[in-house]
Amino acid sequence: MSCPKCGNPLKQDGNIKLSDKTQTIQLTNKKWKIVKLISILLFILGWVIFFPAFGKGGFQNPISGLGFSLGILGLFGWFVGKIGAWWSNK
Repeated sequence: MSCPKCGNPLKQDGNIKLSDKTQTIQLTNKKWKIVKLISILLFILGWVIFFPAFGKGGFQNPISGLGFSLGILGLFGWFVGKIGAWWSNK
């Protein structure tokens, strides 16, 4: 039996055989998914901190600056995760 898309054999002696490329893509995707998950959590945490603190002094309040920085860092990390996942799957 072979894969209908690429033709790689799926069964060999009754066991399912995955190609090396499939295993590598799954491992790299897991790493980049963790990066994206942490980035999304940083983004949410940053904005949860930012909005209440912004109402109490605007950007003069250091807590609002911290929240804004965490939000931007989370957004940047998410982009890095997306690009890393794309780059490693080539």
